[in-house]
Amino acid sequence: MAPLNVGLMGYGFSTKSFHLPFILPNPDLNVYAFLQRAEAPSNPSGVEPGKHCTVDYPKAKHYRTPDDGWTSPDYEPGNGMLYGLGSHTIDQALLLFGRPKSVTAFYRSLRGVESKTDDTFTVILQYGGELKHLVVTVKTTVVSPMKLPLKFLVRGYKGSFVKYGEDLQESQVAKGMKATDSGFGIEDSESYGVLTTTEEFDGKSQKQDEASGRFVGSYPSEKGDYVGFYTDLVAAIHGKGELKVKPEQSRDGIRIIELARESADKGVTVPFS
Repeated sequence: MAPLNVGLMGYGFSTKSFHLPFILPNPDLNVYAFLQRAEAPSNPSGVEPGKHCTVDYPKAKHYRTPDDGWTSPDYEPGNGMLYGLGSHTIDQALLLFGRPKSVTAFYRSLRGVESKTDDTFTVILQYGGELKHLVVTVKTTVVSPMKLPLKFLVRGYKGSFVKYGEDLQESQVAKGMKATDSGFGIEDSESYGVLTTTEEFDGKSQKQDEASGRFVGSYPSEKGDYVGFYTDLVAAIHGKGELKVKPEQSRDGIRIIELARESADKGVTVPFS
């Protein structure tokens, strides 16, 4: 079959770090077009690589459109961090625990711009039934840089898990590594999360604390595989596999974002519906 054409909106950090490095190794995908606001340079030979899509991908189509992203004082659905990073972390919560019973949320614009578009948010998901004691908090901010941001904090009856740092694939792409390079997506043991349990677990570095009797040790991270997203997508489009991320999951994630905005605007907890 002929490769599937791919269009990319924007030519910034996300496109060059989270999409292109994992699209290019796939022979079933063809980079067909870019939407980049900047006008194509008249003399491409004098432009530094990475600055414009027409320089790096001269065979791809180039489209432009005016868009004032997060500087507008008004809000439009689809803008903001809730629809950006929030869509991923909320999706993870849905995958792990399913639909919540209710949503409580807060958002702010902290970039010094008077805007209703969020760049910082907190979403609290409360559950019912067998999970009635479960509370999930999803947070992010773009204005508080940290060397090692807290990624996951899970606290349960029999143990806890704490993980710091960002996805390794992001920094590896920034350093020039390719998804096909050996070692890509594999974390160093120093970056592993720390697991603390009341029972012994399968971990090479675990030790039993003499005072509390708890078992503490690092837990190996799975290999990152952004390439797998596009492999899965191609297989589904060609009818050779089932999507791992179902449309229903995406629908529920968007619904939680909508309810989060409603909760924050009204100052109330809203039921999931």
